[in-house]
Amino acid sequence: MSDEVRDASSVYLARAIEVLQTLARTQAEAIAGAADAVAGAIASGHRVYVAATSHVLHTELYLRAGGLAGVHPLGETPNLAQPMLDISAGVLRGDGPFVPEGGDVVLVGTNAGTDAGTVQVALAARATGCVVIGLTSVAYETWPDVVVEHPSGLRLVDIADRVVDIGGVIGDGIVELPGLDTAVGPTSGMALVSAGWAILVGAAQRLVQRGLTPIVYRSVQIPGAESLFQERRAAYESTRQAAWPSSAGRGAGLDAGGAGSVLPKTRG
Repeated sequence: MSDEVRDASSVYLARAIEVLQTLARTQAEAIAGAADAVAGAIASGHRVYVAATSHVLHTELYLRAGGLAGVHPLGETPNLAQPMLDISAGVLRGDGPFVPEGGDVVLVGTNAGTDAGTVQVALAARATGCVVIGLTSVAYETWPDVVVEHPSGLRLVDIADRVVDIGGVIGDGIVELPGLDTAVGPTSGMALVSAGWAILVGAAQRLVQRGLTPIVYRSVQIPGAESLFQERRAAYESTRQAAWPSSAGRGAGLDAGGAGSVLPKTRG
């Protein structure tokens, strides 16, 4: 490996760390607000959906070790090699029997929320009564020359109830190399994932502070965790039909009618 390649790799990592440090320093309040919204939704029997509007977020936050059971993907991953101009309001396809409804939270992540598909997902979620949390590079999205695809002229920042700015630069790539006309190494993916987990971890903390125990999946590489994962997933799916005994629900501080993604304390 040449010195130039090693240097470029080090430059990328250093700049990526700077993006995360900026995220932590400037977006703490926005992340806290998003965590409040997620915790409130889960505590009241609602769920969190992650729109398939980025390369990574909707797969990273779903069914993950250390992740919350109340998180679901929203829609199918689009063909990212094509402009997302043909996506309609029907994108609110949920996860099996779990379909977005009023009171749910929808996370919409993107490097710059100006493509038609991202805007349409956000509009459809708002029309359904969901709380929309946009995770986007505000500088890129509001750049005067950015391409705005949606016929309405709207951008994600115009629609979202809450916005977390993932930072980065216009164009996303952060390392310029001699001989290339485009910078290499985007930061939006790792910033989206970091912001997403910060929101969910904050939500879990808030649920515990309320006296509730969110279902958290354990890594199946830990001995005995596979059966625990299946048990917890089945428990969560059964609560979608408000299957918990009312006494257990009251013990967990839940309203009658659905335990959502929160287990009674005795079930851990």
